[in-house]
Amino acid sequence: RFQMASPAMPHQTAALEIARQLWDCIEEHGREECFAYIAPSDVALGEDKMTVVQPDVYVHCHPERETLTGPHRGAPDFAIEVLSPSNPENDLWRKRELYRRHGVREYWIVDPAGFSVYIFDFEKEGPGEEAPERYAFDTEVPVRISDGTCKVDFRKVYRKIEHFYSMNL
Repeated sequence: RFQMASPAMPHQTAALEIARQLWDCIEEHGREECFAYIAPSDVALGEDKMTVVQPDVYVHCHPERETLTGPHRGAPDFAIEVLSPSNPENDLWRKRELYRRHGVREYWIVDPAGFSVYIFDFEKEGPGEEAPERYAFDTEVPVRISDGTCKVDFRKVYRKIEHFYSMNL
């Protein structure tokens, strides 16, 4: 079990803006079977449902797995983790491998402090292929599972979080 503090403001702001853009795209394109969620929201991975994670943002396109109470059942189609300075290894290694093993199709690691996004396309990668595609916060990043129909504009994310990094706290 991990004891973790609540995410800092840049983390929460980035996650909320990404989720907002995904939600808008899902709605705009009439994907009524898909929903975007933000943490805290439990997801039970695997058949035993004993492995529970809370992705910062995720998209689930399987209404039959939805529950009124309890965790979502089964891997989301798309998961995003926003790096926390206190525990980056958890997102970079542990969660990435859990998501890959349990059938997440696409995984993004968002680094607000480094203004970077790392994309793992698990549908296209073979075992051992772990070189992510990297984007800076100066572009739109296509969501591969939507064949690029949906994009996240990281220029908007940057505008929402840049002031946090210019503060002298």
